[in-house]
Amino acid sequence: DFSLQDTGTFAPFAQVNGYTFFAFADANADGLSHFRSLGANLFGLEDQLGGGDLDFDDHIVGFNITELS
Repeated sequence: DFSLQDTGTFAPFAQVNGYTFFAFADANADGLSHFRSLGANLFGLEDQLGGGDLDFDDHIVGFNITELS
């Protein structure tokens, strides 16, 4: 459990084999996006530098987000 103050951005990242992959392409060493939306609050990860096989199923992460109050 955690809480956010007023406004903010919640973005996933992954550390794999010495690399950190962020949800934003500009933040990654290879300039590629390593996360893809697979549905509502569901994200797939491509865990290889350079895009690998681009299947985005190397790790699937889901979030259950409730209303902020």
